[in-house]
Amino acid sequence: LAVALGGPLVNNFIADHGGIVFRSAAGTKLAGAVLNRFVAFEIDGDQPGDRTAWSVVVKGQARAVERMQEVFDAEDLPLFPWLAWDKPNFVRIDPMVVTGRRYHIVDSATPDASIG
Repeated sequence: LAVALGGPLVNNFIADHGGIVFRSAAGTKLAGAVLNRFVAFEIDGDQPGDRTAWSVVVKGQARAVERMQEVFDAEDLPLFPWLAWDKPNFVRIDPMVVTGRRYHIVDSATPDASIG
C-alpha cells in the first residue's frame, strides 16, 4: 500500500509479509500503538484519472519491531517518511480485519440547505 502525492510514490508505510510496517519517532503515536496493541490504521487516496477515491482501514495488533533481524529487515524496506527528522523506530501491524471502500468523484456538487 502506498500513497501517491501528486508525483512520485511516497511510502510512509508498506505492506510486508502480510502486515503493515511504518517508521515512527519516539512519542505518543509510538507509545499508543505499542502499549494499546489493538489499533486501527487508515489509508486514503485517489486516482484522478479514474475520478475515484478510496479508503482502507486495517484493524489489528501493533508491536514495536525489536528483534535484531527484524530491525535489519525493516531497514531494508523502501520506507520514506514525509518529515525530515529521524524516525528510528519501526512498528508492525498484524491485521485482523481489513475493510475498504471505493468512491466515485462527482463532476460537481452544489451544497444546499440540507447539508447544514
